[in-house]
Amino acid sequence: MRQINFTYTLDVTYKKGVDYRACNAARGRGEDVGEFYNPNETTIYMSWSIMGKYYKRAVGHRIRPVDWDFVRSLPVLKNPAYRDLSTLLTTIKSRVEKEYFNMRMNEEVINAATMMELVREATGGSSEGSLVERAFWRYYEEFILEKSLSCSPATVAKYKSCANILKMFEETKGVAMTFNAVGRKWQTDFLSYCAGRDYLNNTTNKYIRVVQAFLNWAYEMKYHRSLDFKKMKCEYERSQPIFLSTEELQAIEDLDAGGNFGMLLSKNIFLVGCYTSQRISDLLAMRKKDLLIQANGELWWDVHQVKGRKFVKVFLVDKARKILEHYLAGKQPDEKVFPRQSSVVVNRNLKKIGKAAGLTELTTKVNYCGNRKREVTQPKYKFLTTHTARKTAISLMCASNMPDHEIQSISGHSSSKEMAVYKGVDRRRVKEGLISLFEAKRA
Repeated sequence: MRQINFTYTLDVTYKKGVDYRACNAARGRGEDVGEFYNPNETTIYMSWSIMGKYYKRAVGHRIRPVDWDFVRSLPVLKNPAYRDLSTLLTTIKSRVEKEYFNMRMNEEVINAATMMELVREATGGSSEGSLVERAFWRYYEEFILEKSLSCSPATVAKYKSCANILKMFEETKGVAMTFNAVGRKWQTDFLSYCAGRDYLNNTTNKYIRVVQAFLNWAYEMKYHRSLDFKKMKCEYERSQPIFLSTEELQAIEDLDAGGNFGMLLSKNIFLVGCYTSQRISDLLAMRKKDLLIQANGELWWDVHQVKGRKFVKVFLVDKARKILEHYLAGKQPDEKVFPRQSSVVVNRNLKKIGKAAGLTELTTKVNYCGNRKREVTQPKYKFLTTHTARKTAISLMCASNMPDHEIQSISGHSSSKEMAVYKGVDRRRVKEGLISLFEAKRA
């Protein structure tokens, strides 16, 4: 396709009945044809040709032909509005040509419809919502649609949440999301914006990683050719995970729910999570047909994990088996094992369970927002959530010297690095080790 040239033309240049072809030829020879011009103001158009066809669109301004320089396609110098109108028309044309160039570089579709849309956006008088900028969000929607076919609902929800944050960033900072705009400078601005909204650094970096994933996908789809996004670096700030020691876990096991069905259910869901290292989404999705009794009498759970869609096979220890047998009586093979209870209710009940079990030791959780330290100290039971069960299981297995690859075969983590954020340190064992190492020798 030949390169498209954009220029300005007038609507009605000559008086009615004048031979405009002859006048155009005379004007081209440098002859004065002013007496034949239309004396009234007429519309200014941006015009271009594509695939042998001529197109034009009004730019929203009018001018008398006598005040128009047909060589430069701009107002004549003596026009009182020369400065303002020339600046506006030059800006619009520059915007159109720049976006047309970006579309060619990004190998986007160029046809009559896209060119008309490009000019329509540019002649609106604002750089916001331009075709190139809107292409970012158009392709982001395509990205979410494609990922919804292969990713878990939680992951898709994360992509949508990231889009909401980015749009708020656009509106607040006036920085449009385009493929060419995202790089180290953009990352600095986005980090500053999120810190101002009190987002934790790990939360902010999670959004940046989503942006990188989208841009990498768009690059592979040939929607853009900028590689600046690969220069952005995101480092996860590891904080000490909160988990239960064997003594604290025993305290919850021994707790009497007092005949409260909902509290007992929340307690049992949490305990099975501690015994299996599985997420709340998988615990609530457990079905009777997923529990398989082997020839030797062992009970195993075939887990098709909701997040990541991985398959793991988990051996159910006697403590977990006894809890599950309590709910399995009379269940059909396709029914869920645990009665219906939302994760929100489980989390709320866990605070009460932890308090009743005596988990009142003051615990401090440290995170960072930008360079500001966020420190929260409160009784341990207030930190209890369904995810604490997964952290407890992995931390206790690590403390028992179970190899990482064996733990990963249960937890579903792809690497030791990915699993590291779940590994907690038992301070009591560290204390006992220090005493054994240094004080025992003195005695």
